[in-house]
Amino acid sequence: TVECPWKYDAELRAKAPVFRDELNDIYVVSTYELIQHVLQTPTLYSSRYMEKMLGKEPFPDEVMAIYMQGCHIKDALLVTDGETHDRHRHMITTAFSRKRLEVLAPLIDQRIDELLDKALPKGSMAFRAEVGKPLPLLVTENQLRIPAEDMERAKVWSEILASGFGGIEKSLERLKFEANEMIAFQKYFTAKIEVEMEKIRATGKGEREDDLLAMMAAAIMDPNNPMDIDEALSFLINLFPATHDTTTSSMMACVHRFVEHRDVQDKIAANPAYISKLIEESMRHEAPVRAFWRRALEDVTLGGVQIPKNSWILLRTSSAHRDEHAFANADTFDIERKSSKTHFGFGTGIHICAGRFFARHIITRVITKLSQRAQNFRFTPGANSFTHIPNMLASGYEELRIDFDLK
Repeated sequence: TVECPWKYDAELRAKAPVFRDELNDIYVVSTYELIQHVLQTPTLYSSRYMEKMLGKEPFPDEVMAIYMQGCHIKDALLVTDGETHDRHRHMITTAFSRKRLEVLAPLIDQRIDELLDKALPKGSMAFRAEVGKPLPLLVTENQLRIPAEDMERAKVWSEILASGFGGIEKSLERLKFEANEMIAFQKYFTAKIEVEMEKIRATGKGEREDDLLAMMAAAIMDPNNPMDIDEALSFLINLFPATHDTTTSSMMACVHRFVEHRDVQDKIAANPAYISKLIEESMRHEAPVRAFWRRALEDVTLGGVQIPKNSWILLRTSSAHRDEHAFANADTFDIERKSSKTHFGFGTGIHICAGRFFARHIITRVITKLSQRAQNFRFTPGANSFTHIPNMLASGYEELRIDFDLK
């Protein structure tokens, strides 16, 4: 169901829109209407799913011994409710505001140009490796003031954290490697936050006041704010995959559909306004964000099925996006689609993605510049498996190798 979930999803919608998966002890929800209801009703369905990220089974003792050297992981950002969510939401919406995007937009354009200057002259590229993966890191690089020489390490941390959302089994050696890297991650950012706090103590203000590093340091020092270093690190553990890998996966979906459909290339070349339509239809049709977790806060009835309090609920947004009751001819990719329904690729309700403006802007600028500088995009013959990174929640293409002609 990672590579091609559509047949499975269609069967769920037809036979059991709310399916009791006894093997995994979860409820699986598959229709657009029911998923929208759950996402927009946080009083009944909690977003505190850190437990699901950690898996059903405890880590082996030697892995736990490594993690015990680090911080106490707390609910943060994506996996919070109530007051904690409100505090974290304020920080993240400030950091990823439209105003902040205006400041970073020239840097984003510059980075895209640098990446394409290296890739385009060859007439072909491995898109994920050469553009899709390094580009979104610019935003976190800026927000957390990560120097260029540390960015390769940051990429490793991002990949590890993204895999934690997917519920995929790993070998003991891999678990130990990831645990050591996560301790290194925590030490690295603890040091950066402490330096920022020292600057605030010494001068009354930090190096900057408009980025996450400054906001976290100020929050920890504020006696009226309950944030401590453990909560700040937990915040970052959630932030990294949310800003990096989901943007990369979304970009890969859009580039895949752009390359696959020559008529879309022609329409965008003639009228760049079609890029926004490409993004929204690709997010719906490919569904790079495949699912969300929720937990029932009380006994509920959903789609005629009784769900006990504290039950885990998997919302298959991939299925919602192909629901014929929400989208006519839902299995068809249609850049001219007109629908009153919106996709859940950036979430909805109180947990709607705070970085959606950044993600849409980055993808728009990439497609714009590709279309301006090259044409006749096609998949490199025999070089693509079109397989996805194994992840239950966010599953992007492992790589897309494409050929093109320079203009």
